[in-house]
Amino acid sequence: MNIKAPEILLLGCGYTLTLVAKYLKPESLVAVVSSPESAERIRFLAGNIEICDLTQIQSVNKLFQQYPSLQTVVDSTPPPTENPKVIA
Repeated sequence: MNIKAPEILLLGCGYTLTLVAKYLKPESLVAVVSSPESAERIRFLAGNIEICDLTQIQSVNKLFQQYPSLQTVVDSTPPPTENPKVIA
């Protein structure tokens, strides 16, 4: 069995990216959500689910270090409201 490393990063798996994920192979995805509840909701759609605070650059760096095979990023997160100068 040949297990392929994930190549697609979905940031913010709300309504839109949940629909997108349904059309992609779960093993090709890393889905990033902000809460355990969101992770539970999409657990059958992505082979890899990460809970991450995208306003923290250390969290974002760790995410890319953990998945060096990523080639595509799809961002569907709202802009940060607490610190608008931080852009992940």
